[in-house]
Amino acid sequence: MSQQGPLSPSTIVSDATFGTVAWANPSNAASSDDVWAIAVTGAGQSSEYLKATVFGFTIPPGATILGILLEIERQGASSTDARVRLVKGNVVQTTDKASGTAWLPFDQIASYGGSTDLWGNTWTDADINGTGFGAVISGQVTFTIADPPPVVGQLKAGRVRALAVTAAARHPSWPDVPTLAEAGAPGMEVALWTGFHAPAATPAAVVAKLHEAMSRVIRQPESVEKLAGLGVDAVGNAPAEFRKIIAQDIAKWSAVAKAANIRAD
Repeated sequence: MSQQGPLSPSTIVSDATFGTVAWANPSNAASSDDVWAIAVTGAGQSSEYLKATVFGFTIPPGATILGILLEIERQGASSTDARVRLVKGNVVQTTDKASGTAWLPFDQIASYGGSTDLWGNTWTDADINGTGFGAVISGQVTFTIADPPPVVGQLKAGRVRALAVTAAARHPSWPDVPTLAEAGAPGMEVALWTGFHAPAATPAAVVAKLHEAMSRVIRQPESVEKLAGLGVDAVGNAPAEFRKIIAQDIAKWSAVAKAANIRAD
């Protein structure tokens, strides 16, 4: 029988021996206080190990280790475990307990192993009591919704697969990728745009001159080609058309925020 340790270890680091995205503020994971260690991964990426050691408890000399239960408080969006492993003598072990269970967008305690699970290893009291005992976890994104530029390269390289586009019509760069409506989510349409803005009191003549100059550049063949390579349509619409789009989006997303009771803090 061992005594139970505290909820969290005292030493937590981002370990680059696995994964590509480092954890920001890893020490924040040392307590359950809604201040998190964060790793922002994109499609096809896994976080580095979040490595926790020095749990601050001991078991009696000569005790028999029958099993190890690991509990991790986590939350995430569109994420699952990439790896969950124990650390013995500061070496990450090979037995992996990563599950396909989705991380939820709120705090959740996930359990790994158990009272009769030795994680494919043998353990002594010295292994457990040493400062080199611990655990690592890595997370990965299973799917994401992103605007095209950040993911075009990974799509072309075949590292990720496009499931659907959020626009009303298929994108000419990916004619085989269905819209969300075609994929079974009718009524779901999200269009992302980038535009130029000027202060509200800018004279109309100045706005017109800026629009003419910017539209001329955007519609040049080399600009159109460059933007198309990023999955972006070169539009260059008129100020009145742009104002209408902004007004429609404000009305649409204000209704969504109200229905979901979303407030700005």
